[in-house]
Amino acid sequence: MRAFAILTSLMLVGTAYAELWNVITPPNDLSGWTVVSGDWAVEDGVVIGKGTADEPAVLLCDQTLIDFSMSAEFRTQDPATGGIYLRAHRLPALPLPDGIDAASAPRVLYGYRFAIDTTGTGAMGGLTDPHGVGPVFGAQSAAVDSVRADDWNAVTATMRENDISITVNDEIALTGSDTAYTKGALA
Repeated sequence: MRAFAILTSLMLVGTAYAELWNVITPPNDLSGWTVVSGDWAVEDGVVIGKGTADEPAVLLCDQTLIDFSMSAEFRTQDPATGGIYLRAHRLPALPLPDGIDAASAPRVLYGYRFAIDTTGTGAMGGLTDPHGVGPVFGAQSAAVDSVRADDWNAVTATMRENDISITVNDEIALTGSDTAYTKGALA
């Protein structure tokens, strides 16, 4: 099994409380989060997810967020591919197979996915909706070049109404506006 991302100090700030950061990383266990797939643990205050190509590690926050800023640190093995979902929804995979109704269909994540990709495909830092609208925004090359495989990297994402901005290692990765998702969870 490959470790995809290790997150630590995941923090949120709501727009009404611009000076108050809330740490939502579980200190000792996965309270407040739902394991969707993969193996997850908290070790020394660090959340560690392990998955495979067939079963990626997915951890879904139990909170629904609207306008927020989040800050996290991530570390991946090289090569690795994955991401952080912003405003995620776990919904039936479309199109539904013949004879399967929505209630019993397999579920996948829809929402904005910030790509963490050290495979050299050029996806690093972009924003996509893999199961929905597809690519949303590409990343600025300075942010892509700042990512250090096998080392800690910092990401900050701000979602305010339809506006989206993401920085990686203090480099602007992307800014833009999109109306596909107005609320959802982190994953």
